[in-house]
Amino acid sequence: MSAAMILIYFIFHAIAGNRGMLAFFKINQRMERAGIELDALRAERIELEHRVNLLKAPLDKDMLDEQARKALGVASPNEKVFVVDAK
Repeated sequence: MSAAMILIYFIFHAIAGNRGMLAFFKINQRMERAGIELDALRAERIELEHRVNLLKAPLDKDMLDEQARKALGVASPNEKVFVVDAK
């Protein structure tokens, strides 16, 4: 009887314990989601680095004009301004 109870105890913890199979699958799912988020953040960083490089010498005047107008909130009377949120 006691050998069966010990066996049940170890089987239970091998499946549902802190380091059991269910915990292993949950950790794998979290790792996959974190990997996807990491890829998205890397792509965003690359895009931001590209935009910063456009503001460095030699200066891209269109990018400078766009950023200045965006920061100051100005436009000429005949312009239409559309702000698109990236997210």
